[in-house]
Amino acid sequence: MDRFFTLKRLGLSMVRNAVEGDYADGTGTKVETTALTVPAGNFKWQMPISQFAIDLNSNLQQNPGY
Repeated sequence: MDRFFTLKRLGLSMVRNAVEGDYADGTGTKVETTALTVPAGNFKWQMPISQFAIDLNSNLQQNPGY
């Protein structure tokens, strides 16, 4: 988790090996490529806000892209 925050703080892209785990691309199968990159400005650097939290506070807006 520390690496995530360091990459985000420094504005660096996240590169990870895509063949190390299942569901690497979200489909439930292993990905054919060797690495996945999430650019520093990509919306995936922010987690989605849960629907439960949005239901509790109508002032909250979902993070863009989710």
